[in-house]
Amino acid sequence: MTWQFRRGETDDVWHTVPADHVSAADAPVSAWPVTVTDGTATTLVWNAEASLPEDGVIQLRAAFTDGTATGHSQTVEVTLDRDAGTARTAEVGPGTVNELTGDYTLSATDASVFGASVERTYSSRANGNDTEGKAEIFGPGGCPPSPASRVTTPRSARPPAPHWNC
Repeated sequence: MTWQFRRGETDDVWHTVPADHVSAADAPVSAWPVTVTDGTATTLVWNAEASLPEDGVIQLRAAFTDGTATGHSQTVEVTLDRDAGTARTAEVGPGTVNELTGDYTLSATDASVFGASVERTYSSRANGNDTEGKAEIFGPGGCPPSPASRVTTPRSARPPAPHWNC
């Protein structure tokens, strides 16, 4: 499988996503195609900011080949916006929602002693595959204030949310 993109509907040419801007399980993809086993491909992450100099609409698809014929997935359209994370937000219940991306975040301070604190933030758009330097001290998806920290918490103290991030 190989990922391809084009700049919106006005670009007639499909371009191969640069393999060095794609990672699988936090490791760079060395080359295309990526192997698909039993109909399942490895989860891939594309750093589109590194590949594309301008923001805008991007169409994506996967190209599958058996060496003699090539087929394509349905096209997916996304918008690259480097400022999306700093877009206007609104308070919704106990959290905040980014009005452009729809990212809903919740933050909590678990402990604060002698000027140091342990905090956690939940993001509805967190990348669950991005676990580099994280230890799951607050349950699935949790992480300490620094990669070297080790904390043991009783099962009842762990939050129910699946993607707590530092």
